[in-house]
Amino acid sequence: MIKQKKMKSSFIINSRTLFIAPVLLLLLILQGCQTTGLQLPRDTGPASVQKADAAAIKGENLLAAKEYLRLAAEKKPPEKQFYQLKAVEALIKAGQIHEARKKINAIHVQKLGAGPRSHKLTLRAFLATVTGNHENALRLLTMASRSRNLSPTLRGKIYRVRAITYLALDKPFSSALNLILREKYIVDKKEISRNQMQLWKILSSQPLATLQAELRKNPGPIQKGWIELAIMTIKNAKNPRNLDASVKKWRTTHPKHPVEDILLSSLGSGTQTLLG
Repeated sequence: MIKQKKMKSSFIINSRTLFIAPVLLLLLILQGCQTTGLQLPRDTGPASVQKADAAAIKGENLLAAKEYLRLAAEKKPPEKQFYQLKAVEALIKAGQIHEARKKINAIHVQKLGAGPRSHKLTLRAFLATVTGNHENALRLLTMASRSRNLSPTLRGKIYRVRAITYLALDKPFSSALNLILREKYIVDKKEISRNQMQLWKILSSQPLATLQAELRKNPGPIQKGWIELAIMTIKNAKNPRNLDASVKKWRTTHPKHPVEDILLSSLGSGTQTLLG
């Protein structure tokens, strides 16, 4: 039986962590959680990929996990393992760490291709991160990323879990870099926006001196552009007119930077409506 998670975190959140996107915050505070039983709704009708995917998109992760497990029970390898892995991912997002660990240990991918093996390694890393074993998570992610011809979706997941892990290790710039790399593998525009918001919240919550020190390390052009935006936002926090001019000038010198115009506009207007 899948159990509902009761949050009781022993994870100490520093002031920077409070600024990150809710999904990242949720994943970082799972450490030390206890579980208590709660029965899921009864099955209604046959298992459905559409129903499972819809539940996952809505954030109904317990329902998604149950549907993926029902699908896995009906399938043969490699489809069976595909849905088992999706179920484990949903369980982790739902905070069902014990259940997720139990399920993933029973998934056999040794005889399958590089994709399923790397997917399992990535989920093991995800589990390691949310239970505080961050160094092991990075080791597993390195193993997962070695395989060639991985799907863009899986590559994106590897970068996302690595970003979460670095953030938990209080390495915000390494986290931001992995979110930048993740964006290359995202197709959905809404997910790109969410990814950029997570990236922006990480960088814009850093102290000015820390941002300036990182800029002196001469980072890559995309990360450099993001850091410059964060610096000018902090410097002009009390002067919207100067900020607007600075943002416009920044755009002329970074015409190919991937930052979305709507985020830039919110900075330049002084409203920063996207940054809450």
